[in-house]
Amino acid sequence: MQHPLSWIRSFEATARHGNFTRAAEELGLTQAAVSQHIKGLEERLGIQLFERQARGAMLSSVGAELYKSVAEGIGTIEAALERFSETNEARLHILCNTSLALNWLSPRLTQFLSQHPELDFRLSTALWQTDAIGVKADVSIFLAPTKEGKLKQIVGGDLIMVEPTDKSVPDLSVVQVVGFEKMFEGFRKSLDTDDVPPPRIIECDSFHIALQIVAAGGGRTIAPRLLANTGIVNGSLRDIGPCEFHLPMHYWAKLNSTKSTAARAFIDWVALTAEKELR
Repeated sequence: MQHPLSWIRSFEATARHGNFTRAAEELGLTQAAVSQHIKGLEERLGIQLFERQARGAMLSSVGAELYKSVAEGIGTIEAALERFSETNEARLHILCNTSLALNWLSPRLTQFLSQHPELDFRLSTALWQTDAIGVKADVSIFLAPTKEGKLKQIVGGDLIMVEPTDKSVPDLSVVQVVGFEKMFEGFRKSLDTDDVPPPRIIECDSFHIALQIVAAGGGRTIAPRLLANTGIVNGSLRDIGPCEFHLPMHYWAKLNSTKSTAARAFIDWVALTAEKELR
């Protein structure tokens, strides 16, 4: 029995994003089309692949098992195609989250470049992975809840709650990042007390901006440990504990150009540098 490849692609993208809308954006389809593909695959297999939720879709146990095999298969295909592509060893193109680039990578980049003076270097950024559709980079690094294929984990993607060290002017606002509303709703509720009014919401579209607002005394937020660590070390932020309102998150580095020794060296450098800083 054959299954349309479009159904498989829709399933893989939805499982990876945990969201029909984002999967549709990546594939260039409507949300209705992606939903129809998933429904068709479920009916053909006779199993439920997702548990539909108000803010997305969560893999069922059998769906998670299928996704693992599908992701591995797609990874094998991509690796096979990569063997026939040309690699420019004199040029390295990196794609990552905007917050990671601004807050952590850019201030440290000269360390890597000084070790590789022969390289021309390009850094592209996107707020979220779905914004990077069509960008072909040698290495991509993004924050995600699950491992996608053969990726290398970069430490520091775990989410922590932080507040300003200087609390001379108390501000109980919650600085919320777009796309993580449910997580911040849980955080906000945890701060509610009978004698204090509900905290105000300040909304922005990146962890980098949220951390800057909080470091300046503008409330509390949740962010990846790797990004918050700079403020914790310089004394502008205080770690108030791990986030318990979201699935575990990690930074994942994907080697898109498997024949590039410079790309491999960059991933190893990022992983080692992050690990040393967070020890």
